[in-house]
Parts: sequence; structure tokens; C-alpha cells
Amino acid sequence: NARKYYKLAAEEGYLQGMEDYLYSLSDEEKINKNECQFILKYNDYLANENSIIHSMNIANSKIGRLTDQSKHLYECNEKKTDFAIGIEIYKNVIEKIKDPKPSSNFLTTYPALIYFNGWGNVDMNKELAIQLFKKNSDSKSPSELSKAYLLLNNLNNYKNDLKLLNEILVSEVTIYKPKRYIVCNNVKYDFKIPKVDKENKQQKQSRKLKYLEPLKTCLDNASREQRIESVKSYIKSWIENWFNNPELVKTLNLYG
Repeated sequence: NARKYYKLAAEEGYLQGMEDYLYSLSDEEKINKNECQFILKYNDYLANENSIIHSMNIANSKIGRLTDQSKHLYECNEKKTDFAIGIEIYKNVIEKIKDPKPSSNFLTTYPALIYFNGWGNVDMNKELAIQLFKKNSDSKSPSELSKAYLLLNNLNNYKNDLKLLNEILVSEVTIYKPKRYIVCNNVKYDFKIPKVDKENKQQKQSRKLKYLEPLKTCLDNASREQRIESVKSYIKSWIENWFNNPELVKTLNLYG
């Protein structure tokens, strides 16, 4: 098959052959362990040639985040994580990009997630994590996860921040396949509204708010402890979706 020829080209030192070989691997494919030496070698080689994509694949595999391309790296490394190296690679890659944004998720949200919870070989540092979450949350394109952890921190410190909670909820409502959910009073809300043809922005926004009414009423009437549980359910769903690795996620502390 074509993969055999990609490997021949790769072994001759052709970068395109290495890329073609790696992209020929389906994320659903069960990898033969004999292929691992080539998967690891070509990914490392391309990353050392400053390939952003392959560097990110390595970083994702180091923290156990499974994407189409990082899944095989993770499995070839026997599912071993190294969160400290993952953070370092994210930082190095973003700093090489022209005009890197200091508030980028790769410099703020994702490292903060690891620091807040003290995963693997990274010591817990909630103070640093909160600083990074705030840096991201104050940017033009904040992550909802940063907001959720700031909200959890506020609630744990007896500060009710319904404004932050409202921002998260409004941003999540979608006509597409929902990625996340929140639980309130044992009811699971998946943020999915039906698609309606030929509606304008105002009409769509109105439908979003209508969908959120019972959820907002539930959260408004909830106690502090109940709101904390709701925010935790949202954080859990965000991490489950982003990591795409239930086996790992169930072993992680998610709430500091």
C-alpha cells in the first residue's frame, strides 16, 4: 500500500514522506507496535524542523489529550504522561509564532488547568493558575474554561458571580452537536437548540435566551453549594470533551 512508499521516502530523509506516512495513520486504526519506532522518529524529526503541528501533537500526547495525530504518539509511549514537558512545548511553540498572544490558551488556560489541579509531575499552584485564568479571561477571546475555574474559585470563597456564569451559559448554546453540558437540580442541560432556517441574529439570540430561562431560574434559586456542583459538572464536561481520553480523565482531580 501507499504507506510502504511513504516510509521508503521518509527513510531517505524526505520530510514530505514523513508527513505523508504520519497522515496515512487513521486515529481509529489499531497501530502495530512495530510501527511505533517510525511514528515517534518522524514526529520528533518534524518537530525539530520547527513544524508547529507536529510539536503540538507531541505536547498533546504528553498531557494525554487525544487528537487524530496525538493518539498514536500517546499509545506508542505506553500512555505515559509528562505534564511539565507538555506545558514547556506549548510555550516554546507559541513563542515561535509571529506576534504571539500572551493570553493564548496554550500559555494561559491549559497550563493553568494543570497548575490548578497539580497533575502528574507538576506541583499544584493555585495562585499561579488563577493569575493565568484571569489573564485569559480578560482577553478578547477568553476560554469558557478559564471563566469556569474563576467562577469555581469565587464560589469556594463565598463570592457569587452570576455575571460570569451567565457569560458561560450564553456562549455555549448551539444549533450544532453539543460539546458540553451543565447539571442543575439533577437535570442535565446540553445547550442544544434546533436549527431554524432563515432566522436573523436577533431571532437566534432570542431563542438562545428562551432555552436558558429554566436553567437560569434553577441556578438563581440554587444554594452556593448547589451552584458549585453545577459549575463542577460543566468543568468536567469541558475537560472530558477536550481531552477525549476518558480512561485518563477519570484518574484526574478536576477541582483543585
